[in-house]
Amino acid sequence: MKVTIENINKYGFVFHKYDSSLIKDSLEETSPILSNYINNLISVKGETLYFDIDTVVKDQEIKPHYHVILGSFQTVVWFPKSPFKGRDYLFGTESLLNKVTPEEGYMCFMKPNDPHFIHGVTQLLSSEPIQTLGYSSLVKPFDDTRRYDTFVENCVISEDTYTLSQLLDHK
Repeated sequence: MKVTIENINKYGFVFHKYDSSLIKDSLEETSPILSNYINNLISVKGETLYFDIDTVVKDQEIKPHYHVILGSFQTVVWFPKSPFKGRDYLFGTESLLNKVTPEEGYMCFMKPNDPHFIHGVTQLLSSEPIQTLGYSSLVKPFDDTRRYDTFVENCVISEDTYTLSQLLDHK
């Protein structure tokens, strides 16, 4: 599925495979390269891509939620360097959250500001922390008053776990 604002708004989540050679030794080197890559795929007039680093440590999970931001889309980029257990990415709706195991070479574009489309992360069982880069297309940069994570209770989580290659044409 092509990465467009229309597809993000319609489906809530659009998965995309990227060339993992874009990943460098440090996040400082990698972030501007991926930012340019994302901007070449999709950009919104009047918005700028901002990034943050998310680190998940052993036994940590991120409950299902959606973001309220001043912007049009968000992207999570996965690049785990070592095998791990747990930390499946949850995505979907309150009535059914799907699971996928993150892999290097994939990213997910997400629709913010819509309580119908939610995401989260299952508990990391491995000892080594996992980092991801998150990008947000925003009118203004984040500060404590411009981003809200709205958590959703009583979600149904699928028993099945997808591979990212299965989700490239997910609808």
